[in-house]
Amino acid sequence: MSTIRWEQQAAQGKAKIVCAIAPPLWLHSSLDPQSACIAAIKRIASTDPLGLNLEIYFIALDKRGNYGAAGAGKGFQYAVTTPEDSQVFQSEAVGGGTVGPEGGNR
Repeated sequence: MSTIRWEQQAAQGKAKIVCAIAPPLWLHSSLDPQSACIAAIKRIASTDPLGLNLEIYFIALDKRGNYGAAGAGKGFQYAVTTPEDSQVFQSEAVGGGTVGPEGGNR
């Protein structure tokens, strides 16, 4: 059983579905954090009429320090900080959309 810990998700109007699908998917699978994020997005998109046009982005971390992130669209960045270094990464895009303006301000 995987022990991926979920901290927070960004979802516009889909929080109930996101909270119902993502944690059980992560906790009861043997997926690495990156694959778990992708699987959660695909699962949620398969149940929503908007499909991959949703604005959903995940960051996952397991207790071994492995991390990953994915979004329905491209352009979602996340930071990883260790005692030695800090880096900003680009998450994998599952769909073809793009992240909106910073903070969701349009």
